[in-house]
Amino acid sequence: MDRYPVRVEARPDESLSRWLWLVKWLLLIPHNLALLVLWTGLVIVTMLAYLSGRSSPASTPSWWPTPTDPPESRWTPWALFRCPT
Repeated sequence: MDRYPVRVEARPDESLSRWLWLVKWLLLIPHNLALLVLWTGLVIVTMLAYLSGRSSPASTPSWWPTPTDPPESRWTPWALFRCPT
């Protein structure tokens, strides 16, 4: 009795070139280079979007402590969670 329900038999094609593996590896280089450029761009754009959102006064919530608040309100742990009045 076979241990697995499916049995696959295969043999390599004789007509394939011996240089096929080299071509595949050479094609992998520009692919990885393109992925590196895209991921780097994604990280840079994400950081720029975050920083531009944080530096815009219009995007700051009213309950977020600002430099014009007294220092005591910025130093307390619950200053970030106080209800807007």
